[in-house]
Amino acid sequence: KGGGVGAIHSLYAQSLHGWTAQAYEVQDYLDYWTHPRASVARSYLEGGHETVLPARFPHRNQKVAAALGATRDAGALAADISTMRAARHRRGPIHGDLHVENIRVIGSEAILIDFPGVAVGPLVFDSASLEVSVVFGPAVRAEVGRSTADRKRWRAVVDALYAQQNVEGAMPPQCSDTMWQWLWIAIRHLRALALEESEMGETYTQALAMSLLRFASHKGQDAADTFCRGYAYVTGERLLARVAGKGPSAP
Repeated sequence: KGGGVGAIHSLYAQSLHGWTAQAYEVQDYLDYWTHPRASVARSYLEGGHETVLPARFPHRNQKVAAALGATRDAGALAADISTMRAARHRRGPIHGDLHVENIRVIGSEAILIDFPGVAVGPLVFDSASLEVSVVFGPAVRAEVGRSTADRKRWRAVVDALYAQQNVEGAMPPQCSDTMWQWLWIAIRHLRALALEESEMGETYTQALAMSLLRFASHKGQDAADTFCRGYAYVTGERLLARVAGKGPSAP
């Protein structure tokens, strides 16, 4: 919190640079632009990962999600993920479980830990997973756990972060709520470093929807954590509605 930009820059410029470079070497420019292979979800599974979403979500998370506006159960959302159409994305080695608690920060240097999930997959997945852990993670939980008013303010910022124009295009530099300016700056910087222009829009929306729902599938440690996971479910459902059921990709 407050010092995330330097750590994010270190993560992408150093720790993840070699993995990203491999993806560019093995997937040539022409193939990338003319032959989208699969949806982000299918690409993730092809890399050896067993599943995108678990069969069941914690009951408490789903109850909170429903109270916050979710309208569909986890099984229906898993089915929607399977209908996402092919989208252009880079494939290469990914961490597979990239979140804030698997990063150690010393000064402004970021070091990755915990590598059991490393496999080939869509590069955007690591970025989406990290983003979700920042927006819904420990630093945020400390704030939203204080009052109903703080939760309402955070939800408004989350809605703005995942508004279609901010996922598919450049985010404005200022957050509408100064309390959450640190979060806005961190996510804006992460997206600018992590994504190619072609990956903004449907490709990153697919990765975010997957990551949000995966985050929501884990049991909350306390009331604030469960609240955050419930709203991650709501947000994932909204993003998934933008990209599910669209049929085959155009050539």
